[in-house]
Amino acid sequence: AREVWGAALEAARGIESGQDRVAALRWIVDALAGAGEFGAALEAAREIEDEELRAKALAAIAEAQAKAGLGERAVETAEMILTRRNELLPQIAAALIEAGDRANFQRLLVPCAYYPDAAYRMCGLLARLYSDQAAAVARAVRTF
Repeated sequence: AREVWGAALEAARGIESGQDRVAALRWIVDALAGAGEFGAALEAAREIEDEELRAKALAAIAEAQAKAGLGERAVETAEMILTRRNELLPQIAAALIEAGDRANFQRLLVPCAYYPDAAYRMCGLLARLYSDQAAAVARAVRTF
């Protein structure tokens, strides 16, 4: 299987059109992440030249890692995201919650605090995660 992915990655590298190359790389990233081949998926994502599209690919990998129970690795992958963090980090945090990984969810709280929209989304996730404290979270959000 590794040879197949290597050949697919090599073929994607040979695509002349930047847009088509990125589309092929993104397909490879999604397929590898879905198959649990996270190292290879990260390698393919690094080949995506467009920073915004690379960020989306990294987020997809991190979400798949979270769902696979690899929360620490998901957070490490999230740290590689350099753009659109306000949108993508809360998505990864939601995947960590779905996996029941509170500890790694909490590791994304501080990075999300730098972006008002991400902080607001994280408050919603906090209320979901700590339903017994939802009223306190809502009061804190209203205060700001």
